[in-house]
Amino acid sequence: MNTKKKANMLKIYVGEQEKINGEPACDVVVREARKMDILNITLYKCLVYKEVNTPLRAMNFLSANEPPVVIEIIDSSKKLNDFLKPLDKILEQCNGVTVLMQKAEIKCFGKKFNEFAIF
Repeated sequence: MNTKKKANMLKIYVGEQEKINGEPACDVVVREARKMDILNITLYKCLVYKEVNTPLRAMNFLSANEPPVVIEIIDSSKKLNDFLKPLDKILEQCNGVTVLMQKAEIKCFGKKFNEFAIF
């Protein structure tokens, strides 16, 4: 049995080496999201990426190019909108990009999620 829910998704892209007061920017963003009791936070370290007007880059540990870290957050529209203001203050201190996708369809599979009222 599966459950379908409507939710919003926020993606945040920051450089892996970006720092805010000496702390990785991705850690600052995740900590702030946790303080606001955000439902789902996933952090990805990119292994392959492409920037505008550049060839596809595969990352390796010896590469001088800085790969982005992607922070994906899923929650209700209200919670994400409440999170955007503190997020803007955080990202003003480093380089970053945000993408807000509204009304994503979330499908939850299994008994664990059928009881899980997320929105």
